[in-house]
Amino acid sequence: SMGPSILAAAFTTMASAAIMLFTVITFFQKFAIILFYTVIQATIGSFVVYLTLSETFGPARPTYTIDWITGAVRSRLERRSSPAEASKEDVDDDDESRDGTERLHYEP
Repeated sequence: SMGPSILAAAFTTMASAAIMLFTVITFFQKFAIILFYTVIQATIGSFVVYLTLSETFGPARPTYTIDWITGAVRSRLERRSSPAEASKEDVDDDDESRDGTERLHYEP
């Protein structure tokens, strides 16, 4: 969702640098060249290098831990709100340890 915005910003920056290339003042010409190289390097870095690194070293399931925590909190709140429905079978379930805390099961 951010890709088009970044490319549009790069395009407008390069368009302004292209205009500065044709100025008479040397400072603006050199600044335009530096601006071109900077925008090209930043675009390649953000769309090629960063995406490759985040795909290689990033988590395969980025929201797994958050989902597990919210599920555990939700189930605890549900158990507290209805203590009459809790039975011996609920406490000795395979997903819980003896102290009532849930175990983390990882399924790839």
